[in-house]
Amino acid sequence: MVLAALGIVLCPVAGHLADRVGLTRMMLPAVILMLLRLTRCFSSSPSSRADNTSGRTIWETLLQIAYVSALPAVMASIFPARTRVTGLSLSYNLGVTLFGGFAPAIFTWLTAITHNNTAPSFYLTAMALVSIVAIVMVNRRHPHMWFDRT
Repeated sequence: MVLAALGIVLCPVAGHLADRVGLTRMMLPAVILMLLRLTRCFSSSPSSRADNTSGRTIWETLLQIAYVSALPAVMASIFPARTRVTGLSLSYNLGVTLFGGFAPAIFTWLTAITHNNTAPSFYLTAMALVSIVAIVMVNRRHPHMWFDRT
């Protein structure tokens, strides 16, 4: 509940900040830091992962807030006005369903075939890399999203 309250308070602040510094300029460092954090989390020993769990959880929440606060504006901006609602709703809902909805099953499958408890990190790493590539592609096609929009 504390993290949800933190998100309620900080998402509008982070969205305003993203509008000031650039949408993808805020998203790219957030996803890179999540990728580095993910790699460190899964590569460390279980006992060290348990240390300072609340601090790590808060840090991860802040990174997610930085990422998701700019995401709706980026997604809306990449579609022309006449197809924006359809494009945005289809791309968002298909992405969440396919990549997020099936994630627990993929985690279980990866763990079963590799016999490695850190196997979910393979999928999460792949998704972070896909996100980084997508942000770079958006920057190439829509360079205004990297810069201050005010």
